[in-house]
Amino acid sequence: SGMITVRTAAAGRESIPVSLRVWDFDMPVQGNLVTHTWDDVETYARFYNLDLYPLDWYFRLCDLLLKNHLNPGFAGYNYVKLEPEADGQYDFSNTEKVLKFCIERGLTRFSIIQLRKGKYTPEEEAKIYPFIKAYADFLRQHGWLDEALVELWDEPLLHEWPDVKARAQRIRAIAPDLKLQIFASEGPFAFWSEESKTSGARDLIDIWAPVPPIESPETQAEGGEIWTCQVTPNDGWQ
Repeated sequence: SGMITVRTAAAGRESIPVSLRVWDFDMPVQGNLVTHTWDDVETYARFYNLDLYPLDWYFRLCDLLLKNHLNPGFAGYNYVKLEPEADGQYDFSNTEKVLKFCIERGLTRFSIIQLRKGKYTPEEEAKIYPFIKAYADFLRQHGWLDEALVELWDEPLLHEWPDVKARAQRIRAIAPDLKLQIFASEGPFAFWSEESKTSGARDLIDIWAPVPPIESPETQAEGGEIWTCQVTPNDGWQ
């Protein structure tokens, strides 16, 4: 309760008593809408002519995004080391700091790795899959695995499906509870088609980001996620 006092040059001063009942509630830390952004710190570092974007600067960026219920999608990717240390163990110390900071502020989705379009060499695979397994084990120990995902393949074409499927199955074998996400809408990747069921795509992919966006209540009812994707031009585009 209190008083509101209004003063004007013509009417002088008037006071109005005010009594309010304020319901006790807190705004939720997590938003209802799952979001994901490509907040690549290498781009920020180039902008500032830095070799490495400072960790405390990134915390400020994450804080700003999360206050507006936007997930910094590369929170689990920006400061992670893909190569193990000399003892064969992976150093997730900076990643742990970033994820702890962000999850306390409502982070609900983040990438652990963005796998490229096309095949990897056997030498590359020998590095990538042990990293994914170690990372998934690290997240599982901290209770953060539900928020994590692997960006499996960017906009695969129909003839690439056997390779996409083999990659997805390999990750399923080493980290069965890790979510797999894909940007695609052709052939078996059209999650609304019967072909996606018969090809096995629907059983392997957890998160679909079709272009153009399409609703699929059936997919969501089965536990899948549907994203809508918005991409803005970058310095690699004409």
